[in-house]
Amino acid sequence: MILAGLIAMQYAISQEWFWQNPKPQGNALMSVQFIDAQTGFAVGIHGTILKTTNGGNDWVIQSSGTTMMLKCVFFVNPDVGFVCGGVGMILKTSDGGATWTQLITGTTEPLMSVYFTNELVGLVVGWNGTILKTTDGGATWISQNSGTTTDLNAVTFTGSLVGYAAGYEGTILKTTDGGSTWQQLSTGITNILNSVHFSSGSTGYAVGENGTILKTTDAGISWVTKTSGTTSTLNSVWFVDENNGYAAGYNDGSILKSTNGGQSWSVQSLLIHMESVYFTSVNEGYVVGWAGTVLKTSNAGATWISQTGNNAGSFHSIFFVNSETGYTVGDLGIVRKTTNGGVNWISLVPTTNSPFYSVWFIDENTGYIAGLFGKILKTTDGGISWTQLSSGTTNPLRSLFFTDATTGYVVGDYKTILKTTNGGITWTLLSSPVNTNFHDVCFPSASIGYIVGNNGSIIKTVDGGITWNYQFSGPFALKAIDFIGNDTLFATGYQGMIYKTTDGGNNWIEVASHLSYDFTSLCFTNSSVGYAAGFVGSIFKTTDGGINWTAQPTVSENNIEAICFVNGNSGYAVGYGQTIISTRSPLGTENERIRDAAGMLHLFPNPASTRITVSMERFQGDGLLSIYAITGQKVRTFILTQPSVQIDISDLPAGIYFIHAADHKSGAASKLIKE
Repeated sequence: MILAGLIAMQYAISQEWFWQNPKPQGNALMSVQFIDAQTGFAVGIHGTILKTTNGGNDWVIQSSGTTMMLKCVFFVNPDVGFVCGGVGMILKTSDGGATWTQLITGTTEPLMSVYFTNELVGLVVGWNGTILKTTDGGATWISQNSGTTTDLNAVTFTGSLVGYAAGYEGTILKTTDGGSTWQQLSTGITNILNSVHFSSGSTGYAVGENGTILKTTDAGISWVTKTSGTTSTLNSVWFVDENNGYAAGYNDGSILKSTNGGQSWSVQSLLIHMESVYFTSVNEGYVVGWAGTVLKTSNAGATWISQTGNNAGSFHSIFFVNSETGYTVGDLGIVRKTTNGGVNWISLVPTTNSPFYSVWFIDENTGYIAGLFGKILKTTDGGISWTQLSSGTTNPLRSLFFTDATTGYVVGDYKTILKTTNGGITWTLLSSPVNTNFHDVCFPSASIGYIVGNNGSIIKTVDGGITWNYQFSGPFALKAIDFIGNDTLFATGYQGMIYKTTDGGNNWIEVASHLSYDFTSLCFTNSSVGYAAGFVGSIFKTTDGGINWTAQPTVSENNIEAICFVNGNSGYAVGYGQTIISTRSPLGTENERIRDAAGMLHLFPNPASTRITVSMERFQGDGLLSIYAITGQKVRTFILTQPSVQIDISDLPAGIYFIHAADHKSGAASKLIKE
């Protein structure tokens, strides 16, 4: 538990975003490596570094200090590790991942793979034939002549002197002097190669696009193409011995297995794009990929168990009935519900596997979901059970809006506009003035409504949908519309376009364009403050009624499909990989249970760099003191036996933390700035 008032104040001001699903996070993971059977690391998009110390059962977010893509991780021993990634990025840790330092590389080329032969000597490879070598543990990096300008994606060594690098145009390079010089090997292909791995000094494999698998048994002198059984791009290969190996890839989320040294491969499809595979033993291995996916096998790949939940598909819509109760829907018939502001999301079963694109609730019990094949389902018991309604169409339905308990609208593809006046028992097809796919609908009042769709289309009704008039046509598809009154509305869509009207749609003014990303959703909390969200996790905010829009820092780079705010402070966004992020503190509902709070916890000094004194007023016996990172991750716990205690924080990375102290009767918290 953390003090509600202080936490709420902090997040109301900064409106930072936190992961609610998947846990611990949902950004794509690009590389995984284990030091031993229990301790492993995974890195990925948005500067993500995860660590496990219990064989993958739990993964903890490490602070990398960057939001760049991290492409590869390599640990020399339990303490010393390296990560490489975008624009010349190399990070090093000397304390098992607790802290990371960015190294000076002298290049701005994206770096794709790193390998160390010992604690001092290592190499990284990257775009445009980049090869860098260090002999002093990363303190300095010297560019090596690779002899090529093709992008290099992978590097590995079979000993201190012999190594291989692979990349575009079927390129495989070999060094026999520890990376000082490289020679190009003949592969006979031009496909991109993404990974290279040797099971012995002479036997190695390389994998890449179109299901390419190459094998050598003579230390790279010759390479033979093997039949993989897939056309998916393969991103990673790993052999545990001469016979048993695995490859992981894109498209259908393929995991391939060979038990005969790569002569033949069996294929499993796991739906999520896979980026990296690593085995700690013959039976136990891991694969990581998009949407924060971590899968583990303990039976040599016979079955794979998710360590981060089911992340397949996307959420497309979210709706909150009140500050605590909300619903989100998406692909594969996914429907989830929270009753505690998103701290927990439970799965509901609406008896269909087809996608849902929209959700709308009248009250805590009565709600509707709509989606593919014209499906509309209704619940009257808060989502416990669902009844399929007769919509009269098989067209995909994209957006629901109800003006009261019985009157509602749903729009979709092929100019579909449906209306009900009896709580969904029957739906009437309305006439559209334009033949296009519709994406969103809203009604500022019972009779006045707007719909947006492809070709920049905006249509309006003033008679409850009996007639619709064509209002506007823009250059790009419009995906969302929101109102702050009968006459003031905003519409947004592709190419970062945002339009505003203050006269009920007679005139639409472009207030923003080309804001870097396609937008898919729009939400205004009042006449001044609004949000637009879309691809690559983009969230833009206006505080002046749409005149200016500012990109907001978020924790996700997954595409966002919908954004909503319950009030001015509590916001939610959902999207690819079953992403749910929120501005609400990860400990929000527990915070709100604290009975005795403000001003009861004192920190000195603050800011601090080495030690702090924590004093708790009204201390009434043994309790606990916890330190939380800004992500909500608990990083320290102490037993309290007296009202004042000194704490050593010298090993904590610089940043913002929350100190929480509680005895058996009360709790309090305060913000700490670690210098």
